[in-house]
Amino acid sequence: MTPRQREKLVRFINDEALAEAVYSLVQKAYLKKKDGEDTTIKAARFIALNLLDEAWRELDKYKTDSSDTAAKGTPHV
Repeated sequence: MTPRQREKLVRFINDEALAEAVYSLVQKAYLKKKDGEDTTIKAARFIALNLLDEAWRELDKYKTDSSDTAAKGTPHV
């Protein structure tokens, strides 16, 4: 990952309103029911939601503590 990409992730995850909106939108898309679903599709959706949560926890590692940022002058990644 380039430094610019890392900086964009840090800025994204630290914008709580934006991050919550994106998470909510993606989660709703994953939960959206489709006609004719069977047990396999429901199980796949469950797995996908678990993976989404795991990915979001990984993304959350880019969140900075505002006191760290102010003290150091740079985001903590």
